[in-house]
Amino acid sequence: MIRQTILPFKLEMTRDMITPHVGLALLGEFAVGVGLLKAADRYLTTPGSGAGHNPSE
Repeated sequence: MIRQTILPFKLEMTRDMITPHVGLALLGEFAVGVGLLKAADRYLTTPGSGAGHNPSE
């Protein structure tokens, strides 16, 4: 098992059937770890109406 770092999930070996999108959790962990989400909010424009989402979302 790999230790938890930023996001609240654990990695383990399994022989169970899993979804083909399981790697997206690792991509999210990487984005948070390198500060990509904070940089997106800082350098990309925010929605003009106030009803939209931040770029990191």
